[in-house]
Amino acid sequence: MGTRLPFCIRRGAIFYFRRRLPSPAKMSVEFSLGTKDERVARRLCSLLAIESDRAFAVMREGGMTPEQSEDFIRHKFAEHRAKLDLVHAVGLDGGGDWKSQINASKAAALAFNTLALRGRDGEVEPSFITDDPDADEVLRLARQSIKTYREDHWSDSRSRRIKTDLMLLFPDAEMAPGDVAHARWLTLRACAAASASVAKKYSQADITLTDLEDLAARLEQAIAKLADPPSSAPKNQDRQTEPQAAAEAEAPAKTHIVTFTEETVAQERQDGRLASGTLDQKLQVVNMFVWATGKEYFQDLKQSDIKRYVDCLKLIPKNHKAPVYEGLTAEAMMAKAAFLDRREVGLSAQTINRNLSYLTKLMRQAQLAGVEGLPKLLIGEFRLARMVRGHEQRPGYTAENIAKLFGHPIWTGCHSLARRHVPGDVIVWDGLYWCPLISAYSGMRREEIAGMQVAEVVLDAEVPHFIVAENGNRGLKTLASTRTVPLHPALLRLGFDRYVRKLQKAGETNLFPELKPTEGTKSSWGDKLHYNFSKAVKLSLGASHVEKDAAKTFHSFRHYICTALDRIETIKDKTTRDIVGHENVGTTDRIYKEPALLAVKLAALEFLPDLSEAAAIAVQTKQVIPARKSAVFRKKARAAA
Repeated sequence: MGTRLPFCIRRGAIFYFRRRLPSPAKMSVEFSLGTKDERVARRLCSLLAIESDRAFAVMREGGMTPEQSEDFIRHKFAEHRAKLDLVHAVGLDGGGDWKSQINASKAAALAFNTLALRGRDGEVEPSFITDDPDADEVLRLARQSIKTYREDHWSDSRSRRIKTDLMLLFPDAEMAPGDVAHARWLTLRACAAASASVAKKYSQADITLTDLEDLAARLEQAIAKLADPPSSAPKNQDRQTEPQAAAEAEAPAKTHIVTFTEETVAQERQDGRLASGTLDQKLQVVNMFVWATGKEYFQDLKQSDIKRYVDCLKLIPKNHKAPVYEGLTAEAMMAKAAFLDRREVGLSAQTINRNLSYLTKLMRQAQLAGVEGLPKLLIGEFRLARMVRGHEQRPGYTAENIAKLFGHPIWTGCHSLARRHVPGDVIVWDGLYWCPLISAYSGMRREEIAGMQVAEVVLDAEVPHFIVAENGNRGLKTLASTRTVPLHPALLRLGFDRYVRKLQKAGETNLFPELKPTEGTKSSWGDKLHYNFSKAVKLSLGASHVEKDAAKTFHSFRHYICTALDRIETIKDKTTRDIVGHENVGTTDRIYKEPALLAVKLAALEFLPDLSEAAAIAVQTKQVIPARKSAVFRKKARAAA
C-alpha cells in the first residue's frame, strides 16, 4: 500500500522503506522500518533517502555494488537499533530514569545527524530541534556527547572497525578508495536513525486496555496453534527428511570447545613446559570466548563470532570480574557498561591481542588433534595496534623514586605490625619489608621472590645467591626464568643473612611464610603484598607514581634494573638478560654460550647505587621484630613452654 511519504510503503500496519537502485541494476532495496507511527517513518525515510543517495553516488563511481548498499544500510541500522534497545531495556529493568534515557537517545540522534550532515567539525545548533518539549535538555546532552562521538567515529580504531565490517560483509569485494569515508557517513546516519527510532518507541503514549485485549487475543491464537498439531503432513515430508537424516548421520560429531581446552591444558600441565598461571589464563580466555559468542562447539563457529568477541572485549567494563557483574550475559554486561565513564570501559589492546593469540593457538591445536569440520577463521587480523610503546605501558622507577620509597616507615620504622604506614620505632622483617628490597637490587619478579623457599637462598658460598627455580609454591614464567642471582651487598648490610639463618634455625620451609595463600582461593604468594606496597608507593611518590596514565608497580623494579644496567657500557646485554631471566637473543647466545658466572653478575649489580641508606641506619637504631609467627614458630614455642 502506497503512502504520501517518499520511498515509503505500508504493509498492514508496518511501514517499509523501498527504493529502486540506479541503472543498470533492475532491482529494489526494501526492508521494514519496524514502526507503525507515520511520524517516525517520515523521519527514518528522510534519513535513509539521503543515505541511499550517497550509496548510489559511490556505486556510479565504481564503489559499492547495489547489493552491498542494501546490505550495509540494513546491517548498520539493525545493529545500532538492537544495541540501543538493549540499553533501554536493561536501564528500565534496573530502575533507571526512563525519561532521561529517552532524552539521551534523542540527543544521540541529533549529534549523529549533525556529524553526518555538517561533517567532522559540525556543531549542534538550536534550530535542529524545535518541536520537542524537552528541547533544551536534549540540546544540552547533544552538545556534550557530540565531542565523544566525533573522537570515536574519526579515530583510527573506528576506521579499522569499518574496514573490518566491509571485509566481513563483502569478503570477495575490493574496496574503493572512498569506501571507508562513505561507510563512516553511512554509519553515522544509521546511528541517527536508530537512535530516533528507539527514542520514539520508548516515549509512546500509555498502552490502553484495548491494546492489551488485542495483545491477549494474539497470544491466545498463538497458543492454540501450538496446542493443535497439524492435521496432515505434506506428502513429500518423508522424502525430505530421509536425505536430511542421512546428511546428519554422515556429519562429524561436534567437539565441545571448553572440554577440548581443558584436556589440552591438562596435558600441557603434565608436560610442564608452560607455567600454571599461563594455562589458567588460557582456560579463562576460552571460557570468556564461549560466554561472549554463545557458541559451545568448534563446528558452529563463524567469522562473525570473532568480530563479536573482539567487540565485546571493547565494550565490557575493565573490572568485569567484579561481583556486581557476576552471572550477567555478555549483552547485559555491555549494556551496563554503556552508562560508565569511557575510561572505565574496554580491555586494553595488549589484553585483546593476547586473548586472540590464545584462540589462534587453540584452533591450531584442534586442527592437529584431527577435529573435523573446523571452520577457517581469520583471527590475527583483529589484533589491535598498541597506542603506546612497549616500555611506556608500565613505567619504571627512577633511582630517586626508589630512594624515596625506601624512606617510607615500612623500611625506616613504623608504629607497629598493624600500622605499617605510621612512623614509629619498629621494623618488621617480613615479606613486605624484604621483597621490594630484593627486587630493587636484582630485578626478580614478585612471585619469584614471594614464593621462594629457605633452601633456595645460598649464604655459604663464594658468592651468596638466590636459586630461582620451580618449587612447590609456584612455577616460573618461562624456561629462561630458571637462574641464579647474586645477593647484592646492600641486602647483607640490612641483615638479610641474619633473617634467613633465623628461619633455618626454626626449621621453616618458606622464606616468607606469612605470605602463604589462603586455602581454597586462587591467590598467589605475592598477592598479600599488593595492598600495603601499593599504598606505600602512593604515599612516598605522590603524583609521580603515575606516568602517562599508568601506575608504577612492583614490576617497575625490573624496568629500573634493566635501564640502569643498560646505561653502563661495560655490562653486556647477555649479562643483564641472565640476571633478570629474559630469553637470550641470537643462536650464539641462546645455544652456544653458558649463563654468565655469578661473579660476573655480582660485578654488574654492584654498579647499582645504594638506595637504602635510610633503611640501613634504621636497622641499627630501631627495634627489629619478626612477622606473624608461622606454625613452626608456634610449635617450638609450645614445646619450650
